[in-house]
Amino acid sequence: MAQPVCRHLRTKKCHIPTQDDIDFLAQDHSSTPYWCLRTLNVMGPDDIVVGPDDCKSHRNCYHTVDVVFT
Repeated sequence: MAQPVCRHLRTKKCHIPTQDDIDFLAQDHSSTPYWCLRTLNVMGPDDIVVGPDDCKSHRNCYHTVDVVFT
């Protein structure tokens, strides 16, 4: 199932020039460290851990982009 991506979610894989757009979020994220661009930390502004499964529309800090990943 496709899922919207929070524009503030990042991982170091997004800085690899060979990666396509938001592909870094589509890969296995069980051991990938993520951080929030708003806090520059593994915790979001609401003091909850960030990650593709955690950063969803129910959070106040969530802002979607026009990209989805499966």
